[in-house]
Amino acid sequence: MTTQALRSVWARIPGVECKGLCTDSCTSFLVSDGEDKLLQSRGIIMDPPKRVLHDPDYRCPALVKGRCTVYRDRPTVCRLYGVVARMPCPHGCVPDELLDDASGFALLELANQAGGGVAGRLMAP
Repeated sequence: MTTQALRSVWARIPGVECKGLCTDSCTSFLVSDGEDKLLQSRGIIMDPPKRVLHDPDYRCPALVKGRCTVYRDRPTVCRLYGVVARMPCPHGCVPDELLDDASGFALLELANQAGGGVAGRLMAP
């Protein structure tokens, strides 16, 4: 895995003009091994899923004062939010191109492969 391989996949994900209103969606999610390592290099600590799975108040540790502190290095699932039909933005942010679900899942799989597979760990405080 290289960061370059992940960035290559990320470059295929359409952009969206984010209004910054979706912080309620910054909850627990799985990341690839490569994304895990990249986030750790930015000071974001990952934990096993059992720690945060049942915590309804959990928020991503990269979220500070309502903003993502690792936006440039945010995981693939965060990049897909608002650009895949199954994950529309509830705040009216419109993507450059809306992807169908199959395309979104294909990009997620490519990112997992580029990132060395799913780490099986969630973002955790």
